[in-house]
Amino acid sequence: MDTLLHGVSDLTIESDPSPNCESVPVEQEEEDISRDLLELPIEICERRPTCQRCCRPVKVCLCPFLPAHPLEVSTGLYIVQHPAEESRVLRTVPLLAACLPPGKCKVFVGRRFNKERNAELAAVCHSSKTLLLYPGAEARNLEDMSEELSGEEHNVIIIDGTWSQAKDMFLRNSLFHIPKQVLLKPLQALCSFQLQHGAQVHHSKEHLLKSGLYDKPLPKNKRKIKRIQKLITNQNI
Repeated sequence: MDTLLHGVSDLTIESDPSPNCESVPVEQEEEDISRDLLELPIEICERRPTCQRCCRPVKVCLCPFLPAHPLEVSTGLYIVQHPAEESRVLRTVPLLAACLPPGKCKVFVGRRFNKERNAELAAVCHSSKTLLLYPGAEARNLEDMSEELSGEEHNVIIIDGTWSQAKDMFLRNSLFHIPKQVLLKPLQALCSFQLQHGAQVHHSKEHLLKSGLYDKPLPKNKRKIKRIQKLITNQNI
């Protein structure tokens, strides 16, 4: 038995590849696959025709409902737009710009603005003739400012974004804290209109925390706990 095993251990087994099978390196195989993929026909997706004036798809163009000629206004509008709004297909800023003369509606896209990078916008914010459309404790109704606004050309800054985006932009840009704030009654009318057409009331986290209605588990992270404490005490929010 030992002799038999010893003889078996001395044997070497060699594979005799078939003459029709060639060994292809892995790198060469990957190159062949890449080349085949590159040679596949590319399907070009044509974008829907877009109106050059209102920037909406031609099928839903709103130009017939816009003024035929730009409105003559003395107020200059400055839109500070969150980058996410710029890519929306049905955005409304182009509609506003289409209704006004050239130069009366300027758009600044970004999240952060300062005097060094945005000198023109900074100068507008520092002007006593500038108003900011943004709700808040300091916001006033326009009709209560008729005497202050009469006889002068004013500028209006509008923050374009979702409520959370607009709030973040307002809080993180000290330039927007300089102008007088207005917007109360139009905002209340907008909310009332939405509620009448099926919108649901959504309370802020600040309200839920203060009223004891926040039903989610509180975080364990110290930074998040500190932010929740600020929400409850309304500090820097």
